[in-house]
Amino acid sequence: MIRAMTLLLMLAITAPLTSTATASPWSLSVSGGRGVLFVRYSKPNPRAGIQADIFHSASKLVELGLQGSWWEELGVQGFSYAPDFSNNQPDDEHQRVFATAALVRLHLLTSYGWPYLVAGAGEYATVHRYRYSDHRPTSSVEYAPGLSAGIGVSGSGRPSPLFEARWHRIFANTDPYDSTLKTTDLLLVSVGFNFN
Repeated sequence: MIRAMTLLLMLAITAPLTSTATASPWSLSVSGGRGVLFVRYSKPNPRAGIQADIFHSASKLVELGLQGSWWEELGVQGFSYAPDFSNNQPDDEHQRVFATAALVRLHLLTSYGWPYLVAGAGEYATVHRYRYSDHRPTSSVEYAPGLSAGIGVSGSGRPSPLFEARWHRIFANTDPYDSTLKTTDLLLVSVGFNFN
């Protein structure tokens, strides 16, 4: 249900891109940064990565766009189990997240730059890489819909620097210790450039 609603929202947001293609310019934002994945019962799990957004103006203040991002876990998560000599349980896990999303960006006019609000809906793919005590690696991929919301500021030049903080809610469980958890929260702070 959530995935179908996300797909419909992505189509609704991106459909006007083709109809307004000749009315106003495109802009591209590229940024990199750090963040944390909030996991219940343990300390926040750090991430680093990059994202690229492409926008098209729907009006003077509203832009519609698409995003692609990649966020890598810094380090690994170690697991603690009761003694298991069969090597059926992994010793640790490393995660990376790839996301594509449809975005809406709302600019707030000021004379000092372009503060903005951004919101999106998309698909998140989490790659889990496991290591076992006999050194055999395995991996799995988990796909889930998600939502994001954030705030940022960019200059008005070409290119111009930007700073952004964005929260993501992924409707999937990446906590190996709690099977009842249904969502994952990721807070990301990035800096980069906006090319108009």
